[in-house]
Amino acid sequence: MPYAAEGDAAASKFDTPRKLEWAEFKWTESARCKEVKDPRLFFDGPETDLKRVILVWCDECPVKQACLEFAIRNKIWDGVWGGMMGRTRRRLAYRRDRTR
Repeated sequence: MPYAAEGDAAASKFDTPRKLEWAEFKWTESARCKEVKDPRLFFDGPETDLKRVILVWCDECPVKQACLEFAIRNKIWDGVWGGMMGRTRRRLAYRRDRTR
């Protein structure tokens, strides 16, 4: 899904990315996926393959929660982050927002 431009009437808080600060990436130093030679593993392929990636790489990752929070906070809806696929993260973000 392409991002809507800021100020665009169609833009929502779920589609507009924000500027990332380098300090926000500190958690990646402990991420298990750092060992993966081809990051496309987390973005390409059918849903069943991505679910397998989650089981193999994300389930035991020590920074799984930080990864998930990073993806939601930065509106990253593509690929596997924090043990969830984009559609699932978007639903979680929407539910969280509705309860605030």
